[in-house]
Amino acid sequence: TRKVWATECLGDLTQQHQWPGLRSAILLESTREIKGKKTRERRLYISSLPPDAERAYRCIRSHWGIENQLHWVLDTTFNEDRSQISKDHSPENMSLARKWALNILRAVQGKKSLKRIQNYFCMNGNNLEEVFCKEM
Repeated sequence: TRKVWATECLGDLTQQHQWPGLRSAILLESTREIKGKKTRERRLYISSLPPDAERAYRCIRSHWGIENQLHWVLDTTFNEDRSQISKDHSPENMSLARKWALNILRAVQGKKSLKRIQNYFCMNGNNLEEVFCKEM
């Protein structure tokens, strides 16, 4: 279960930290029960939106949907979080290349896992031509 609270009472937060446009603070409390063991997690967010708990909840869920659908997949498929590429425009370029490769893998994926189809193309490089011809 999830509970969300939003407030515009920011106390010293606006004086201590000069975040332009800061309008609200949000508390999200998640409670889960797995095999009879209950855990509770609380997360705090700041926002430039007016204090509306329902809207804040939708924004938070939307953000984590993106995280789960794209960033997690990029990390598990390409080990993106371990990348040490940091010079000039290289991180942005590699990010685009990974997303491009992910789209190609998804286009030919079928019922196989992304990792499995990636390994298939690594072992059979000559089949890449089929993919590019199919996509073009």
